[in-house]
Amino acid sequence: MIGRVIIFALFVLILCVKICLTSHFQGGTITYKIVADYGSTISVMITQTYMYKYSSVPCDNSLIASQSSPNLTSYPDYTRTLICISNCGTSGGYSPIPVLSYCTDYSIPMDISVTQRSDVVNLTNGSYFTVAYNA
Repeated sequence: MIGRVIIFALFVLILCVKICLTSHFQGGTITYKIVADYGSTISVMITQTYMYKYSSVPCDNSLIASQSSPNLTSYPDYTRTLICISNCGTSGGYSPIPVLSYCTDYSIPMDISVTQRSDVVNLTNGSYFTVAYNA
């Protein structure tokens, strides 16, 4: 168990160093919730929420109203996906989903844009694996 904790800590540190050096990305969360159980298959909703520097990636009321993504074409985030990073052989049919999400909020004084997306994936019941936004 200690070995796993150390490996996890190193992974988080490496990921933080890589992400924290970007000029636009401010962090985020990835959560999941089982929304349906069909016996051999389950439906899981994966919700991704990311924060960006408003001055680099602005969201505004029109983007929120139209449920549109901010302009990220000059950043690699534009084409990234949420990928399997461990136990991928037992992923139950998971296919990578995009990380490009939709404007949901912003604060000019705090220099923050907030984006979010939710996707439902159907997986084999009993699947276990780890996904990440691996920049």
